[in-house]
Amino acid sequence: MPHSFGYRARTRYMFARKFREHGPLHLSTYLKVYKVGDIVDIKGNGAVQKGMPHKFYHGKTGVVYNVTKSAVGVIVHKRVGNRYMEKRVNIRIEHISHSKCRDDFLRRVKENAAIAKASREKGERVSLKRQPVQPREARFVSTQNNEPTTITAIPYDSNLYQQGSSLMSREVAKTGGDLRRKKHVPAAVERHVEPWLHFVAGGMGGMIGAIATSPLDVLRTQQQLYGSTAFGQSQGVRPQRLNFAQRSMNPLIKTGRLLREIYLREGAKGWYAGLGPSLVGIIPARAIQFFTYGNGKRILAQWNDGRETPLVQLSAAAFAAIVTTTATSPIWMVKTRMQILRGQYTSSLACLRSIIEREGIRGLYKGTSASYLGASESAVQWMIYERLKHFMSLRQSKGDLGARRGKTMFDWFEYFGAAASAKLLASLISYPHEVLRTRLRQPPDSNGVVKYKGLVHSTKVIYIEEGVRGFYGGLTPHLLRTVPNAAIMFLSYELVLYYFGTAPSAR
Repeated sequence: MPHSFGYRARTRYMFARKFREHGPLHLSTYLKVYKVGDIVDIKGNGAVQKGMPHKFYHGKTGVVYNVTKSAVGVIVHKRVGNRYMEKRVNIRIEHISHSKCRDDFLRRVKENAAIAKASREKGERVSLKRQPVQPREARFVSTQNNEPTTITAIPYDSNLYQQGSSLMSREVAKTGGDLRRKKHVPAAVERHVEPWLHFVAGGMGGMIGAIATSPLDVLRTQQQLYGSTAFGQSQGVRPQRLNFAQRSMNPLIKTGRLLREIYLREGAKGWYAGLGPSLVGIIPARAIQFFTYGNGKRILAQWNDGRETPLVQLSAAAFAAIVTTTATSPIWMVKTRMQILRGQYTSSLACLRSIIEREGIRGLYKGTSASYLGASESAVQWMIYERLKHFMSLRQSKGDLGARRGKTMFDWFEYFGAAASAKLLASLISYPHEVLRTRLRQPPDSNGVVKYKGLVHSTKVIYIEEGVRGFYGGLTPHLLRTVPNAAIMFLSYELVLYYFGTAPSAR
């Protein structure tokens, strides 16, 4: 439908009031005083139809020549052809306001009068003309003991590469030019990291996680040792009487009851039994693991033309797990014995001396063969975590904003969730080796008979006596302990590397 051509045509937005200024007119509108000779601005108000000016006069400035009870007469000069015509219009006061076009001039007149009066009293001559802004004075900057700082240019990154353009890939192959998109560096090496920093970050993360999850570690060890049905059997609830939601929550409720049972039987000290040997083992173990993995991955990536592939991550994680297991196996043996045989040993040193006297040096390495199977869990965990971290790095550095704005709280929560997810999946895949390792570290009975004599023999005994469920004894407290433990440990590791590493531009 075409626009109309009436007297008020096309004035809806022209006469509209400002945002949040709608509604009834203020009383101050009718309290303003207008005199003949005042300069006023004409501005149509759509809320008042009476006395509204023609849209031509909207925004014009005029001089008051007549004042009545509710309106004023304004002289406006209208250009017609090559001359200006004096137009006299009567407008209600709702559509006019005092003009501020002369405010700056009057202010300047008062300032000049004050300056002239002061200069006459002092007998000085002062120029009252406005002076333009003068150019800045020249100055010299010395570079002595003042090294200039250069600005690093932001690299250009075309969206064609982010969209995976095959055409651009063919052009790069033809020309041989270095037009490939910048390789996204994993978050752990977004900054230059010294080799020793991996060692410190891993030790700190392992210590914090071990202290926070020690009660669940004690419960997991007891369930793995005595089986999933013997320990705390009286506290269980028949699953047949529960619906799906209740069966899902039953393991968590049972875990809480078992922790309460340990507290009532042994007190709060029972939750932290073997924590001393655990910290003695965890701190160096995690430090060695992260140190070996971080630097091993870097070396393997250099051999692989600088590419960090999943195979490189798997190899570095497996090698780090084997080195860590071999170096810390005696410490874990002492820790397990002190958790199983509470009160029998006065200290960790006494437990170590007893194992060597009764079983020899080889007794310190019982269960090491099963621990080597844990290399698969560590490798899977690191691979999943690195892939998740790679996707997070792509999102965080989208548009090169990640490097400029730094890490946000949401970014660190992503690292926490990625570490927890990686540990959960890896534990479900390789948990049976945890049970085998704990059973192999069980001490001989009072007659000196060893029940579990090897990896294959232990597997057969557990399967015959307990079935497949025996290999997953203590899975719930294990997941409740290891998943938050891994999340805390990896988050601490990333935080230390990020805040103590060196930015690439500062190298």
